Amino acid sequence: MKRLSVILVSFLLYLPLSAQFKGTVYVDTDQSGLFNKGDKPLAGVMVTDGLNVVKTDKKGRFSLPGFDKTRFISITTPAGFETEQFYLSTKENRKSYDFILTESERTKAREHSFVQITDTEVTGGMGRWVTDLQQYVKNEKPAFLIHTGDICYEPGLTMHNQIVNAQTMDCPVYYCIGNHDLVKGSYGEELYESLYGPTWYSFDMGNVHYVVTPIDHGDHPTNYTQKDVYNWLKNDLAMMKKEQALILFNHDLFTASDTFVFKADKEHTLDLRAFNTKATCTTTMSAIKTESIQSVPVHWIKAVSTILLLLSEK
Repeated sequence: MKRLSVILVSFLLYLPLSAQFKGTVYVDTDQSGLFNKGDKPLAGVMVTDGLNVVKTDKKGRFSLPGFDKTRFISITTPAGFETEQFYLSTKENRKSYDFILTESERTKAREHSFVQITDTEVTGGMGRWVTDLQQYVKNEKPAFLIHTGDICYEPGLTMHNQIVNAQTMDCPVYYCIGNHDLVKGSYGEELYESLYGPTWYSFDMGNVHYVVTPIDHGDHPTNYTQKDVYNWLKNDLAMMKKEQALILFNHDLFTASDTFVFKADKEHTLDLRAFNTKATCTTTMSAIKTESIQSVPVHWIKAVSTILLLLSEK
């Protein structure tokens, strides 16, 4: 009987976790930054556990089953809104995964721009370029700023988002993982996740659906696979609105060529052209317009790109 109990316990330990993750998405109507009785639930917001993707109901509620690699519950921040926290860690074992949004004109506009920076590699410190970047953002007034990877190594990872974030840049700031951001740990992206959240996610601005995807190789092995990304991406894109365009971010080339076909393996391919894909923005391929910040050392290869999306209604 004791032997049977040990075998049963061992079997249960290896079963994939399938917890129910529930929560609500609210609109912060009084701009308090806190959940109040007057805050209104928001329907139609995409929420994911890293694999499954659902939309909130009329009462702003959602429920997700989770899967064996669920470490975050995150939302696709909808156009016309902003949030200080688009993801919540499942390590905290919350009873309810609630998100609060505030209305935003800059993320609502169909014509908008964004600033992309990459390969800052700040192992030796941040430098004057941060001040110059702040001024650039102030002048250009982008809808958001995104860093497409190589933050770089443990020193860079621990300091970068303390200095380049939504508060210091006065606009939404997003991050993407690079090969030098996969560092020593239980798995390569462990430190990155503890500081920056999920390595794949999406958000909406204007009529554009933006998707951030992780690099498939790096200095240390990843816990995720290309098939993991494929499985989530397929579900995420299925929720796009018909009138939306698609733009993807990755530190490296996400597709093998300009055909916009993502291949996780021979059996799992996704033709991104079917989703009105406009661009994939990476370290080397990013801009319609590219400008340099003069204070940045040339060998760091930092590019600051502003892309004006002229996607008017037909």
